Amino acid sequence: MMTHDVREPTTERPSRGQTCAGVEESSCSCEGDGRIRRRLRNRKAILDALGSLLQRGVASPSLEEVADEAGVSTRSVYRHFGTVEEAREEWAVETERYVAGLVSNASGRVLDGASLEERCLSLVMARLALYDQVGGLVRATSARRAFSERDAKSYEFGRAVVEAQVPERFAPELDAMEPDERVVRLAMVNTLVSDLAIDDLMTRFGERRQQLVPLLVKQLVTAFTC
Repeated sequence: MMTHDVREPTTERPSRGQTCAGVEESSCSCEGDGRIRRRLRNRKAILDALGSLLQRGVASPSLEEVADEAGVSTRSVYRHFGTVEEAREEWAVETERYVAGLVSNASGRVLDGASLEERCLSLVMARLALYDQVGGLVRATSARRAFSERDAKSYEFGRAVVEAQVPERFAPELDAMEPDERVVRLAMVNTLVSDLAIDDLMTRFGERRQQLVPLLVKQLVTAFTC
């Protein structure tokens, strides 16, 4: 007589480090991390592409143009931001932080007791360094500020951050002036080294930067002493 070995069915638990599907947990984690990294890379690529298009003079990039520049699908742009305008908002916020950091780093260290001419030279070199890094960005934002409230806000933010350096740098001269004269002198200095003035001068002088620097310094000194 044949007997059957009847046993209670057992449910084996996955060994430690495995899921029920027999996949290593560490592999799942790596795959998840990989997806997150790809999403972050794509998001950054989209923002970088948007900035690149704006700096090249594309005033209102389309979703398709941004996707093509970033090397991603239009669906990816839509999934990350919904619209190009939403991407522009995030790009503007990040750019404002970036510009503020650049202004701080490029402000030029002014030693105590530095002469007026030395402080003027420091300001000129700081503004030229800033132009080298964000000149195209400033041009793009300036061109759109009349049509875009967000771009106008970004432009004014950048200008305020840059102009805030002047009173501190030239405090000895400004503190000795009457209020009205102080306002006029500040306006003169900020006009001489504004983003629009630097952009125009760099276009005219091109590679002759060494000739431009002493001329600008001379004009700044004159603005405080004439």
